[in-house]
Amino acid sequence: MSLTAWLRLPHSQPKWKTGRPGKLSLQDQLLMTLQYWREYCTYFHIRSISRE
Repeated sequence: MSLTAWLRLPHSQPKWKTGRPGKLSLQDQLLMTLQYWREYCTYFHIRSISRE
């Protein structure tokens, strides 16, 4: 099962609609999240860079 198919599955808790609908597609939202996680710099990494 792909990630986008899994994200489209209904979740156990009801989702209340609030605000306006998003402009990005589900695939674009997933891509942005994965790119952010890939580039996310941990505090451990920052500390190791600053000690060089």
